[in-house]
Amino acid sequence: MGMAKKKNKGREVDYHTSTTAGFGLDDLPKGYGHLCNYRYKVNTNSYCIGYQLIDWLKENCVSKWGWIFVPKVEKLDWADHYQGYNAVLTFKSKNDAVYYMLTHEHKR
Repeated sequence: MGMAKKKNKGREVDYHTSTTAGFGLDDLPKGYGHLCNYRYKVNTNSYCIGYQLIDWLKENCVSKWGWIFVPKVEKLDWADHYQGYNAVLTFKSKNDAVYYMLTHEHKR
């Protein structure tokens, strides 16, 4: 499967969506995605944000959203450092955060 290309401000970047088994993050507008920290937070109790979840957020959220990584209390070896973090979804809209929590099971 070849990689699709998209022009982005005078340069070419790899462009895929999760439905075509690519990365999809180039498709997110400014103010969405990694390091976008908004008021309403939901801990996913996971160390990653999957592509299916990104698609769900793009299709179902009305306002802006993003995610950050928060360190867990326990320390892990360097090789497993990514497991020492929780991915936390952040939402600008309380309604989006509540809708996400109602439609996704979370271990508390």
